Amino acid sequence: MVGFFFSGVFLGNVIALDRPPTWFTDLFTAIATLLAAYLGAHYAFRFSEKRAAERRAADEVSAGNQAIFNLIKAYNKFAAIHLQFIDPHRDSQYRAFEILPTVGGLGGFEPESSKSIAFLLESDDPDILNETARLESEIITTLELIQERSWIHRNEVQPGLEAANVSQGDILREDDINEILGERVVTTMEMATDHMINGVESVLEGCKSLIPRLHDALKKRHPEHVIISMEEVTSRDNPERDQS
Repeated sequence: MVGFFFSGVFLGNVIALDRPPTWFTDLFTAIATLLAAYLGAHYAFRFSEKRAAERRAADEVSAGNQAIFNLIKAYNKFAAIHLQFIDPHRDSQYRAFEILPTVGGLGGFEPESSKSIAFLLESDDPDILNETARLESEIITTLELIQERSWIHRNEVQPGLEAANVSQGDILREDDINEILGERVVTTMEMATDHMINGVESVLEGCKSLIPRLHDALKKRHPEHVIISMEEVTSRDNPERDQS
């Protein structure tokens, strides 16, 4: 305290002079320059840090919204398959043959969502990352299975039934089908159809569970940003923007 007192008295006397010493003017200028440089660097760093945080937040929101949107598209695709192909014959004894092959390509699925939302490991629901990766893998596997089953139906089942003069709507016994198509084709189609139904329904349930969790995790991390979601998950839902 005494040191500050004498320093204050000394500086006051120097400043009170009509013409302060040159060394004092130089010292004051140097200190002012250093202070200005420090303050400039400090505020530049803070500004740069803020901009980096804003870019990081924007990137995370974009990646999270893309992951949710990919799952919404997958849900809508599988819901349409279930409604158009599976539902009419799900409980039929001959569903392996009555469920028709899909028409045209089913399109692909972007499997990189789980990598782009790795930041959610820091959230209150870190298991969501592993579950997203698992669901993405199940979506891809099920799409491949549907395409493979459709190929077998078009190239082995339909030609075999046509060769036996069997028309759609004809009533056949199980023995008749085995004799016409052969045990290998029948067993393959039954297994493929069972796996297809289980896969489609599992994906639908997975999407219904995971989409809200992804939305909540992102919204909690970035409450000021818009996160897409589905208000009600049904076969006819479309993605809605959540403005809350």
